[in-house]
Amino acid sequence: MNKFILFLLLALSLSACTTIPADSSLFKIKYKELMKNAGAEVAAVDIEQFKELRDMASTDKEQMQAELALAYAYYKDQQFDSSLRQIESFIRNYPAYPHLDYVLYLRALVTKAQGKLEFTRAVSNISANVSYPESLRLAYAYFADLITRYPKSEYSAQALNFMKNVRTNLAAYELFVARYDLVKGRYEEVIRRTEYIVEFYNGTPVVNDAYELQARAYREQGKLKKAEEVESRRKQAERSSASN
Repeated sequence: MNKFILFLLLALSLSACTTIPADSSLFKIKYKELMKNAGAEVAAVDIEQFKELRDMASTDKEQMQAELALAYAYYKDQQFDSSLRQIESFIRNYPAYPHLDYVLYLRALVTKAQGKLEFTRAVSNISANVSYPESLRLAYAYFADLITRYPKSEYSAQALNFMKNVRTNLAAYELFVARYDLVKGRYEEVIRRTEYIVEFYNGTPVVNDAYELQARAYREQGKLKKAEEVESRRKQAERSSASN
């Protein structure tokens, strides 16, 4: 009886081993599974599982993989502050990491996501004391840093597209606040802010609206000639944009 039980246990253990590829480890299997689940759009992220993965790491390579995986998990779970702390710690601890371009890209992505939340809060509760979506501007700088340091990175093209998107969001924020200022009768502030949009966010979709808002502010002040000049500049900008 004892011999039979021993044989059965051995058979079961051998059967279990056949499910693990010879060139794999439990860490690799868990890592692949967690990252696959985290990449799914509807899957919930189990942060504790990623922390357990970190505890399983037995080599420097596995430790780096686990640390980045945890940063990504925090990002997917919308714990952006935790994700950024994890990323910054990684950059300090592993400055020579061979795929640092990915780390910088992830940092920019997380900061952009954080900035979009700030943007949404700002425009949904506009007031005189509304907070500027600073994380969006920081994300723009992070994407630019990635492109500058790694121009041939596989992430650089997408980073450039995200920079355009962030720039448009920042311009839209300025326009939104300018509209609020117009309602409140702060015409000089409207003019200042719309001039800023035209100068620094030229080429974004909101520039035309900025011109129109600026012209309205001048008309409200009774400065009809100034309003006409703005309209003329708007039409000239439209023709220039169409020719390009």
